[in-house]
Amino acid sequence: MKTLKKLLVVASMLSIVVTVLAGCGEDPVLAYNVQVSEAYSATNNAVGKMFDDLYTALDKDGKTDIAVLDTIVSGGTKAAREGVAALRALTPPDAPGVKEFDASLKLFVSGVEEALVLTGQSYEAAKVGDKAKLSDTEQKLKATFEKVSKLEDAVIAAQEEMAKKNNISLE
Repeated sequence: MKTLKKLLVVASMLSIVVTVLAGCGEDPVLAYNVQVSEAYSATNNAVGKMFDDLYTALDKDGKTDIAVLDTIVSGGTKAAREGVAALRALTPPDAPGVKEFDASLKLFVSGVEEALVLTGQSYEAAKVGDKAKLSDTEQKLKATFEKVSKLEDAVIAAQEEMAKKNNISLE
């Protein structure tokens, strides 16, 4: 959960920074960065809302309506996958450092997709009471979140390098 919170905080900061940068002109790198931020924020918001809603639904006197949980997981996963698709569909401009930024972003997106798959598997195992599979998928999910956190750090570093190469301030 700490990794998820870190993802959400970084997404919020990235969104604010990119929104400020968007007013600086129609530079193609800035425009691309804004598109990335919007899709990234949508993905993080969907994942965050899904986990918040699950936590809320599971925190009711031990009474859980499976239909409600199904709706939360399927809706959250669908919304997150839409954000992931938007990130994958972006066309980076031809500018210094952008291809490296885009490559790191695509690796991060692959990690998020993996986490979504494992979240679904973990949820399904919990629904049917398969404790062995649940334990296995939870361990894989934990490792995936750690990997995603490192990939996110690489995205941020690549973004900073791209900004430097294009004389763009991210502050």
